[in-house]
Amino acid sequence: MNFAVYATGHGYGHLARILEVMREIVRLHPSSEIHVRAPFSKERVQNFLGYPPTSRTQVRLDVGLVQYDSLRHDHEESMQRLQFFFGKDGDLLLKREAEWLRSRKIDVALIDIPPHAFEAAHKADIPSVGIGNFGWDRVWDKLSAERPEYKRFADIASRYYSRAEVFYSGGMEFGLEAFKEIERVPLIARGSALSKEEAKRQLGLNSDRPVVLIAFGGEGLKGFKVPADSLLQSCQFVATPPLHDLHPAIRFISEKEINARGLRYNDLVRAADAAILKPGYSTVAECAANGTAIVVVPRVSFPEADVIQRFVEQNLPSETLSIEQLLAGEWDSALRSLLAKRPFDFRDIRTNGAEIIARRILQRFAG
Repeated sequence: MNFAVYATGHGYGHLARILEVMREIVRLHPSSEIHVRAPFSKERVQNFLGYPPTSRTQVRLDVGLVQYDSLRHDHEESMQRLQFFFGKDGDLLLKREAEWLRSRKIDVALIDIPPHAFEAAHKADIPSVGIGNFGWDRVWDKLSAERPEYKRFADIASRYYSRAEVFYSGGMEFGLEAFKEIERVPLIARGSALSKEEAKRQLGLNSDRPVVLIAFGGEGLKGFKVPADSLLQSCQFVATPPLHDLHPAIRFISEKEINARGLRYNDLVRAADAAILKPGYSTVAECAANGTAIVVVPRVSFPEADVIQRFVEQNLPSETLSIEQLLAGEWDSALRSLLAKRPFDFRDIRTNGAEIIARRILQRFAG
């Protein structure tokens, strides 16, 4: 089968999630072709997929929300970009994308969750499948209560989403009303095959102090202070791109280093005893899959974040750290309170959503 794969450029989690589904499809149906259409580099796509796709083109069909950093977004810049995608320029993008889909004889479009990708597939007369946990239409609709200019874009996105043949929801869902058929599956997450101790060993981390992952990928985080020396000495803090050079006591592990060790990002999550993070679907799901406790930092004005934070509080060992405490370096109370709960008690949460989606897609479209 010939698949076109679309991921929003709003963070890395959407790409990681949909490519995990695609990995399972190829495992089950090795002759499948993968054409990735997303605003990410060749290296990023190959790291998440594990091997080169059939083709990769840096196509951006949506904006979502423009962010200052991982916790805050920019309404004015978001509005300018939305006007581009939902104006004449966006119409031209739709036309070109539909022509490309027809020219490559695509069988199915897998989408997480650019609205324009569903409309392009509709114009090309091919089926589209949604994967994820929310739709931009409901996010923009929620924001329109304070900023009415979002409403127009929400209404158009809802119409585009209605083109999907089916939407697979991996839990923590928010606002999927526009999709006419929804199938619910377990979490979509990448579990490591390593034990915690083995993951630590392969990453050169010691077991004498708890490993704490600082996870603010994508847009990163600006203007925060590192915690006091006493906390830096009692824990092994690890940061990943783009959070480099935070402090001599905080080890920076690049994607290049992870790959050179023959590992993936989920192996680093496995190595961590706890993670300090924003409430994003993919990072939370991977913590659930890899037995990693969470210090969650709530995101301001992200409507879907409340659903994810509730999931964390109900299902994972966790504590909450306010954004003000994070920025001030006041991590001590929340982190020590979380680590005092060791050994952690994790609920039995199914995380094989990618395999289930892959089987359902192949059954539905390939017999």
